[in-house]
Amino acid sequence: MRQAVVVALALVATAAARGQHLEIEKALVAAEGTWAAKKPAAYEFTVEVICFCPLPRTPPTFAVRNGVAALLTKPDDSRVSYSFYTRFNTIEKLFTVLRDFLRQQPTSMVVRYDPQLGYPVSAAIDVRKMVFDDELSFRVSNFKPVVGSLFGAPGPVTHRVGQ
Repeated sequence: MRQAVVVALALVATAAARGQHLEIEKALVAAEGTWAAKKPAAYEFTVEVICFCPLPRTPPTFAVRNGVAALLTKPDDSRVSYSFYTRFNTIEKLFTVLRDFLRQQPTSMVVRYDPQLGYPVSAAIDVRKMVFDDELSFRVSNFKPVVGSLFGAPGPVTHRVGQ
């Protein structure tokens, strides 16, 4: 009898976790749809990643045009590379990171999205409750659409009369 109760509780916990993962996935799909419909052709953002890994002290800022990222931050520590951030250097890649972690059925996953554009503003993920160093968090800040000459985009057009 006692074993049946334990199994039943485990099944209830598993069903609850599946329900939470479905809600997280629905929010992710909705946010990706919003981003796909409203994303600017060019934008800049800073991404701070928190994990058990060596990272630069200053979070990097990226400029993105048509899905191609360029690092705008000057490295503050020559011993640590910004190459780690290639997984995080576009908003589309942040969605991929979230989807990859969701496939792992994490113990905890909290994601906030920008209400207008849909990009992830922050995420805190713990894959396994009893594992010490599998947590990952990120936070997007200083997001701004860019108009003008970023990556050769046309700048403002000036119309002159009488010349």
